[in-house]
Amino acid sequence: MNIISFGGESKHYPSHMLTGTLAAFVVGSDYTYLNIHNTKDNQIVASEFDDLSFMSDKNGMIKNVDWEYLKGVDFGHTFNPNQDFPYRKVRIPYERTPDGIRYRSRAPICSFENLLKKNSPDAKFILNIDPIIDSRLESDLIDLIETHDQSSYIILTSAKEKIKNLEQVSSSKIEGIGIHLNTENNLTDLSEFINKSLYVFGEVKQMNSSFENFKIAINFDDNEALTTNCWGGFTRSVLEYKLNQNDAKIYFGEEFKGNTIRHDYWLSGISCGFELPSRLLADAEKGTRLAEDTRASFDAKLYVKDGLHIDIEEGDQYASAGVVAKFPVRGEFSVEVSFSYSNPERATMMAIGFRNTSVFPTHAGRFDDNGNVNNPRWNTEHPVFDTHGSPPFVLIEHEENDGNRMTNNKEGSGFYKWYNNFYHPNVGNGSINDLRFKLVRKGKFFCSYYKDNDNPNWVGVGAVENESLNDEVYLCLGAKHYPKRGAPNPLPKNHVIFKDVKIFKYEFKKNI
Repeated sequence: MNIISFGGESKHYPSHMLTGTLAAFVVGSDYTYLNIHNTKDNQIVASEFDDLSFMSDKNGMIKNVDWEYLKGVDFGHTFNPNQDFPYRKVRIPYERTPDGIRYRSRAPICSFENLLKKNSPDAKFILNIDPIIDSRLESDLIDLIETHDQSSYIILTSAKEKIKNLEQVSSSKIEGIGIHLNTENNLTDLSEFINKSLYVFGEVKQMNSSFENFKIAINFDDNEALTTNCWGGFTRSVLEYKLNQNDAKIYFGEEFKGNTIRHDYWLSGISCGFELPSRLLADAEKGTRLAEDTRASFDAKLYVKDGLHIDIEEGDQYASAGVVAKFPVRGEFSVEVSFSYSNPERATMMAIGFRNTSVFPTHAGRFDDNGNVNNPRWNTEHPVFDTHGSPPFVLIEHEENDGNRMTNNKEGSGFYKWYNNFYHPNVGNGSINDLRFKLVRKGKFFCSYYKDNDNPNWVGVGAVENESLNDEVYLCLGAKHYPKRGAPNPLPKNHVIFKDVKIFKYEFKKNI
C-alpha cells in the first residue's frame, strides 16, 4: 500500500512547506499530496488553504494577493501540534544584503517551481488543481512538471470538465488522474474516464462496489481505513505511521554508564576553534602567528559519570568539547539523543550530527581515559571536536536561547571553516533545557525533529540536502561557548549532559 504524506509531514511541520515535503521523502512517503493555488499575479504555489487566516497572522485570500506580498507571510504562525506554537519565535530570521538587513518569514511559502527544484528527483506528488481559478494556468503547471526532474505525478480534481481536459494532456510524467469524491460532485459513474489510469480519493464511507476497478486512496488517520484494502492512504505523519507498522531495529545504543568512555566506540577531545588558522595565519616578516591560542588551561572538559558530561567554564575565548564515533553509520538511518544543559545564555550551543571523518588514530594517544588533555595547545586538539569543525556536516543544534535549528555545511571555505555554514531558522522555546533530538537520513537528504517538556510529540525542525556527505558518516556530539557579536564577557559557563543515544535502522514494508 502506498503511503501519501498530506501536505508534507504536516503533523510535525507547517503544512505544505518546503521543509515538510523534504521530510516526507526522507521518512519514507511514496507520494506527497499538495493543493495547488495561483496568486493574483499568477504565481503557482502550494498551500493547504486559500484563506491566509487559517495558517498565518494575515488576512486575505491567496488568489487576491500578489506573490511579493505572499513571500513575507509567516505560514507557521498557527501551527500548533502541542499547544505551544513552536514556529512563533521571538527572534525573526534575517539575512544581510547590500541594502541592509532583510527579515524573512520563519515558515515561508514556496513557489511550486522552487519546491520542485529543491526536492529529490525521486519524490512523487499528487497535485490537487481544484483551487486554480484560471484554467490557463493548468497548462503552466504541466510545463513546470515537464521541465523538472521528478517523473511521477497524479493530478487530482473533483470537476468533470477538468478531468476531460487532463485526459487530453500528453505527458509521460503524469501517471494518472485522481478523482476527488465530495458531497458536491456526487460522482458515481466514472466509466467515461478511461484514457488515463484512474485513482479515486475519498473517505471510506464514500466507497462502494462501483469503484472496485479503480485505484482507491483513503485517509490512514481514520482507524477504519487501516482495515481497507486500498492502493494508498493519506496521513499527516508518515513517521508515526511507519513506526507503528514496522519494528525499528536498534543499530547502536549508548547510555554512557559508569565513569569512562567506551573506547571501542568513541574518541573524545577538545577544540579551541583555531586549529586551522593558527597554522596558516602568519606574519612572515616577524615570523610569528597572527592567530594562536596561548591559554595555559582550557575552558572546556569532558567526562563520563552516568552520562556524557561537558563542563564549560567562564572564559573569553572559543572552547568546545565532544565525542566522535569510531565506527561509520551507512545507508538510511535515524539517530536520537537526549541532553540537558544548565545555561541557555547567548553564545552557547549543543549539537548532534554527522561528518565524513572520524579522528586520525594517533590523536587518541594524547588523551587520558576521559578524553582530557593536559596543558592543551593548538597541536594537541582536533577540529572534529568543534561543533562546527571538520566540514562537510549536517547538524541539529540547540543554539543559545533562540531554540533548535539545523546547520548545513557542504564544504570548507576560506581560513575560517564556519564561513560556509548555512544556518536554518530556529524553532521552539530556547529556554527549555531538557530535550531529545532526532535526525533522519535518506540518501543525500536529512530531516530533524525535537521533543521537550512542552512537546511530547515530535516537532519538525528542518530538512536539508547535503550531497558532500559520504555514504559512511560518523556521529558527533558536542557543546561549546564562543565569542561573537553581542556575546557576554566573560563568555558564559554551561554544563551539558548527553544520554540515551540510539541509532535506528528500519525495514519499511512497501505493502502493508
